[in-house]
Amino acid sequence: MAQPRTYDKDFISRPAPAAKPKRIVVCCDGTWQSATTIDPQKGCPSNVARFSRVLAKTGLDRNQNEWQQLVYYDAGVGTGDITGAEAKRQGSQGLGLLENVLEAYNFIVSNYSQGDELYFFGFSRGAFTVRATAGLVQEVGIIKSHLMSHFLGHYGNFIRGENFTKSFTETSHWTKFMAHSDSAVLCPGKDTVIQVIGVWDTVGALGIPDMGHLIKIDNSRWRKAYQFHNTDLSATLDERRGPFAPCLWCVKPGNETTRLVQCWFPGAHINVGGGSSDNVQTDEEKQKGTQPKGDREKLSSVAYAWMLDRIRPHLALDEDALKMQIAEIEGVINHPDDPKMLAWEENQEWLLGKIDDSFTKEYKAMGNPENRTPKEYFKPEVGYTVERVHPSCTSPMPWGWERVYEENGYGKNLTPRKGWMWVKYKKGALDANKKRIVEQSMWEFEIGNLPDQTSVERWLISKSWNVESSFKTIDQGWEKK
Repeated sequence: MAQPRTYDKDFISRPAPAAKPKRIVVCCDGTWQSATTIDPQKGCPSNVARFSRVLAKTGLDRNQNEWQQLVYYDAGVGTGDITGAEAKRQGSQGLGLLENVLEAYNFIVSNYSQGDELYFFGFSRGAFTVRATAGLVQEVGIIKSHLMSHFLGHYGNFIRGENFTKSFTETSHWTKFMAHSDSAVLCPGKDTVIQVIGVWDTVGALGIPDMGHLIKIDNSRWRKAYQFHNTDLSATLDERRGPFAPCLWCVKPGNETTRLVQCWFPGAHINVGGGSSDNVQTDEEKQKGTQPKGDREKLSSVAYAWMLDRIRPHLALDEDALKMQIAEIEGVINHPDDPKMLAWEENQEWLLGKIDDSFTKEYKAMGNPENRTPKEYFKPEVGYTVERVHPSCTSPMPWGWERVYEENGYGKNLTPRKGWMWVKYKKGALDANKKRIVEQSMWEFEIGNLPDQTSVERWLISKSWNVESSFKTIDQGWEKK
């Protein structure tokens, strides 16, 4: 069939009924991280970047219906062609977050059709970005794309007013926006399907830390500009920067629709999200033939594999892309003579990657180091955090936590279960039977029952130096009474 020419005068392309429904996937990277830079010193791809590149163009659901999969990737705060000082300023203070939220929302508005599903993935500040974007979608819905300029104008007036006692949709700014059209909203927030939000280590008080310890610099005014959304993850245990405390989820009692799981991993912030610049061989290291300082993404690959297995029921992966990513990891393990792979030669056990010390001199101005405290970020009456500890935390967890085998425990809805559990005892406290009193407890995460040939996480376990022992002890945690 002849193709229309650009100067045809007897034909125009007209809108057609909606094609196959779409899975719109929003991926936002962490501070200072960009998967689109050509600077070799900017670090290797983060988990968000790897994830955005492994998704298939189409996928089948449980009913064999075909979906398009449309991916949006956004680089982190503090990236682009800016000076090093400016990058650090933006990254440490969270500047540019609102712009990133609105850019992601604009992508959704420009591509959404009735019946589409939304998926959000992010790391660090990018994790907050996608949580805030999802909150914006829930609040205002999906507006019609030709009204986006009007929306930004009224929304900007709302933000600049700095009066966040009411949500945007409860103010005159929203009323004025809605006056532009009888049907300004394509899909109300309550009808928009947000299928999955998967995030690695959301940090800070809604992503924006206070600074200082001798003289406290209060950034709460900036945080309020992001708090009007309902932003109610994997997380790292060894992060020490106080202002970068994890921002966990909390499901309120009575919520029967949200399926929440939050898993603690060993390592500092960059160890769970990936993309550390320490894993890039510098020019000096190349000349000397020495290895990079990093762990070649050993720990972050664990958190990445965990996320891949969690989303397999929801999003289809490109098998060729997945094989290539697995081959890259396996190449590092099997060819330690390559300088860029030498970090794996020291210890091939995936459970014992090098943990970075995140409390560097750049962050001393923000405050004193603070250890992370699982199970202590929400009071039980507020809601449920569903915190779990990943089996890769086989070494003793700091700050009083111990791994024990529980014979008479309880799972969801108080169903009896047994398996591995992490317990924190009250210091020096004994009950009437002279047994230590439990202060907090968390079950070890159940990896699940994906077939071995499709589970990236099980494949990674199989590369452990003691495969049989690893599977045997981890499998105990999956047993039910």
